[in-house]
Amino acid sequence: MGTRRIENFRKRVTNRQSNILPHNLVGNEANLWGALVLGGRPLNSVQRLGALIFGFLPLAAGSMTAWSFIKEPSGFDFKGSSWPIVGIMLGWFTDLTVIVVALALLLFGLRITMNAIRAPRPK
Repeated sequence: MGTRRIENFRKRVTNRQSNILPHNLVGNEANLWGALVLGGRPLNSVQRLGALIFGFLPLAAGSMTAWSFIKEPSGFDFKGSSWPIVGIMLGWFTDLTVIVVALALLLFGLRITMNAIRAPRPK
């Protein structure tokens, strides 16, 4: 039983130290965004600043997207087409898509920012 545990430990260490792209890249990226979105990890000042910057980017993009929609709701004008109903439906669809993207970006950025602010300090 002891040799099996040691062998499993060796395999885990070897797998962690292998440098195979894109497999490690995908896992590392998922761990980063998962830690940012889920939060709960202790953050020192530098990590907190980095998380705030990562949270600010989607907040800024979502704010600009929402502002562009509020300023001019239908940026795409398909009403001059030969089928007016298609133009109206495409305009509604693009408006709905812009709203959904803006809300998703705002929610994502707000979640990261709030997790960075509420994260406990390391001991």
